[in-house]
Amino acid sequence: PLLCDGLTPDEREALLLFEVSQYSEDGTVSSSGSPQNTAFEWLVNTPINGSGDLVCPSDTVTVRQRYILATLYYQTNGDNWANCDAIIPGGEGSIAPCDFMTARWLGSNSVCFWFGITCSRGNMVTGINLDENNLVGSVPYELGFLESLQVIDFDGNLDTGELNFLSG
Repeated sequence: PLLCDGLTPDEREALLLFEVSQYSEDGTVSSSGSPQNTAFEWLVNTPINGSGDLVCPSDTVTVRQRYILATLYYQTNGDNWANCDAIIPGGEGSIAPCDFMTARWLGSNSVCFWFGITCSRGNMVTGINLDENNLVGSVPYELGFLESLQVIDFDGNLDTGELNFLSG
């Protein structure tokens, strides 16, 4: 079957890999089990906007934002966040509370509706507010590629690392 402007599934995946590799350090996307690899696999296989359609490589803004935020989720142990973690089909554990105004992370809807994400009118991520949300791990390098990002609030989380990508 053809997808996205006539691409085969293999062509689509190769183009997505090329795109996301621009935002990650060498080899991390291909390293099995890494947050980047897990985010990439999620990006390749998860429909967008509830339509059943898969993200197309030509939609570089959507690809970039979904990949980078999924990397943040996986690198900070998102399955154990205090609020609005993803619902993993067949997964174990409790589901963190999420109010009716926001969407869970890794859903098919726009990242602009995900818990703690603020976007501009042009649907560019401008803020990430995940304070007091049980993030652990380190801040992913990839966040530096969200070019419209102005506000990051990770207060009250453990070991979230340095935000070195914002300096210089």
